[in-house]
Amino acid sequence: MRRMSARGRIYRNASSGLPRRYGQGDASFVATEFFALGIGVITDLRRLMFKHSLALLLAASILVCGCSAEQSAPAPERRHRAVVADHTLEAFGGRLSGTNAGEWIGKLVFQDADGDLETVLNENVHGIVENPEGVFVFTGLAHLSANEGYVYRLARTGDGPVAAIRLGRLPGAPSRVRQAQRGGAISFLVYSGYRNDRQLFECYQLAGSIVSRGHDCLPPKRPAPDNSFQ
Repeated sequence: MRRMSARGRIYRNASSGLPRRYGQGDASFVATEFFALGIGVITDLRRLMFKHSLALLLAASILVCGCSAEQSAPAPERRHRAVVADHTLEAFGGRLSGTNAGEWIGKLVFQDADGDLETVLNENVHGIVENPEGVFVFTGLAHLSANEGYVYRLARTGDGPVAAIRLGRLPGAPSRVRQAQRGGAISFLVYSGYRNDRQLFECYQLAGSIVSRGHDCLPPKRPAPDNSFQ
């Protein structure tokens, strides 16, 4: 048995396993080691509590949103607004359809026999007609200070795209396009402005591919009443 002095005791070194003698002078060293051990235990406890807090938070979120971690809620279904054509005409082995969207601008599209769509014009369409000279479309816009109108001749070669060739510019936006009899002259109104709070129109006609003054036009449509202030 090894003797120990009154000032010292023997303990084994943790790294080498060899006995080491320490005395009163080594008390601060032992206290430092125990303090470091305590800090490590506290740190481990904090990490464990943090992990458990995250797990509880995730579980609470799943319960609140009513979903599961394995399967998410389905995306809302998008609804597509159906576009209703204002004017149509069967031609070129398919269908021509035109829309008038006012200041938002409509369009003329062609749908072939296979159902494929192509845009022919990005303009408001006021009428699509056919006579012995070909197929014609009337476009234009009357909004605020804008007042313009055009006549196009449409053509298609084989299975190619439909082309729009501008026939001429009108004095104003057309409306009330009508063909009294198949293959006959096409009458239409042209907007010319306001006078004494009244809308003014002039009558024109398309005979063949020539635009001239007409006399057999439909009366203008009455404007819809404005009930925004009632």
